[in-house]
Amino acid sequence: MKRISLVSFFVALAAFPGSPNRALADGSRRLIEDAADGQLDEFTLVEAALIAGATTESPAMANARFDRLACELQQACKGSDSDLIRVKVAFKLLQERVLSGQFNPECFCIQKTLDHGEFNCLTATIIFQCLCRQVGLPVVAIASDSHIYCRLLGKETADIETTCPNWFDSTESKLAQTGLAGLEVSDVKAVARIYYNRGIVEAHRGRFADAVCCLKSSIRLDGSFEPAVRNLLAAYNNWAISLCHDERFDEAAAMIMQAKSIAPDRASVLYNEQYIRQKWAEFVKANQHLPRVTSSPQPR
Repeated sequence: MKRISLVSFFVALAAFPGSPNRALADGSRRLIEDAADGQLDEFTLVEAALIAGATTESPAMANARFDRLACELQQACKGSDSDLIRVKVAFKLLQERVLSGQFNPECFCIQKTLDHGEFNCLTATIIFQCLCRQVGLPVVAIASDSHIYCRLLGKETADIETTCPNWFDSTESKLAQTGLAGLEVSDVKAVARIYYNRGIVEAHRGRFADAVCCLKSSIRLDGSFEPAVRNLLAAYNNWAISLCHDERFDEAAAMIMQAKSIAPDRASVLYNEQYIRQKWAEFVKANQHLPRVTSSPQPR
C-alpha cells in the first residue's frame, strides 16, 4: 500500500473542536451558491470566513466586533491623508488588539483568532483586509500555493506581512518590497483557502469524509487551486487504505474509484487499487470455511 502524503500548507483560521462537516451546513451551501459567480454578494468577507471556518458565532456578533475595531481605526486615522501612514496605524491595531496569541499553522477559524488571538497568515490577512476596507484603504490579498499576505495599492505601494509584528519597524527598505511571490486573489479565493486548510486538518485527524467535503468546497470556490485537487486525491487514497484495514473492502474500492476519477493513471492510486483487491481476495479465501447463514433463525 502507498499512502499519498498530504501536500499541506496552512493559510487560514484556528482548529475547531468536533467534526462539524459531515454534511455542508446550510450556511456553507448558501455561501457556495453566492460565490458561484466569483463574487460575494449575500455575505461579507468576514461572514464568509466565519462560515467556512465552521464558527459557532453569529455573523452579526462578528460584524459588531469589527465595527468596534473599525471605529477605533477611524479615530486613529483622523487627520492623515497618507495611505501608508494609515496602513501602519491599521497594522498596529491588528497586532495589539487582534493577534495577541500564538501563530498556529493549522488555524482555520477566524472566530478563534478574534476570541483568543491565535492566528496564521490567512486569518491575519483576512482580518487586516477587512479592517483596511473600513477606512477606504486599497489593500488586497496576494497568495502563492503556500503563503498569503497583503499589498497596499496606489501611490504608496507596499507589501505587508501581517504575521510579522515588527514588519514596519525593522527596515524601511521593506516598504518598497513589492513583487513578492504570488498573485492577487479575490475574496472568494481567499475563502476557498479556509475550506482547504480545514480539509487538511480533518484529513490529518483521520476524518476523511469531512476532509473530502471541505476540499471539494475549496475546489468549487477556486478550481484553479491545484493543492486542493492534489489533497482531495490524497484524502480519497488514504481513506481507501483506512477502510481496507478495517476490512470494509467494498467501501475502500469505492474510494479508490473516486481517486481514479481525479488521476486515473497515478501510480500510487493504481498500486493501492491492486493492494485492496489482493487484501479483499485474501479475506474472502480465509473466510470460505465459515458456515453460511442460509435462512433467518426461527423465533422460539
